[in-house]
Amino acid sequence: MERICQLEVCPLPTVEEIRAEAPGQCPVWRLRELVGQAHRASCGLGVMCRDGIYQVYTILNHIVQGKGSSGDLPLLRELCQVMELCNECELSASVARLVLASLEAHPADWAEHVDTHSCKELVCMYTLYVAPDRCTGCGACAAACSQKAIQGGAGLIHVLNSRLCSRCGACVEACPAGSIRRAGHVLPRCPEQPVPVGSFATGGLRKRSRIPRG
Repeated sequence: MERICQLEVCPLPTVEEIRAEAPGQCPVWRLRELVGQAHRASCGLGVMCRDGIYQVYTILNHIVQGKGSSGDLPLLRELCQVMELCNECELSASVARLVLASLEAHPADWAEHVDTHSCKELVCMYTLYVAPDRCTGCGACAAACSQKAIQGGAGLIHVLNSRLCSRCGACVEACPAGSIRRAGHVLPRCPEQPVPVGSFATGGLRKRSRIPRG
């Protein structure tokens, strides 16, 4: 079969670059972004280029949203092995090789995302919270939140409701004190309701958080 897609349309990293550890970078999230780019660049004429890349992207998208299941990684591996074997076009074959290389080089990261629905780099799955020791009570975060997920007033430590938060990042950009932070399944101790700035002692017990999925 004629090779339809050329890598010039969608430049991809090398297998060696995918295998390398990148501090602060989530390998699963990186693959999702790369495969998403490849999917958008697909010519759509070949089966592996059209349907194969799309299926890989769909699986990766579920995983980074915290919706992954135990069967996703074997399915992803099998699908990519078929895509690589068919070698229908340069784009689909390269995508398959990169995913397989990442699965082999970063097994703990992939297992973490699927088994515990967590991301140690806090890139895919995380909860936002207001750090009580940094909040100045200026109200900028609450004003920027379209979901009305942040409570507080002038001079009060603000409180973020993770169940309402869409993680759009508007509050992070708006806060001049950098008090909006990321956390995994366990949140630092924070006030349940807005309290005066400087009145809350940080540290001590921590509480479980519910990381939003998708």
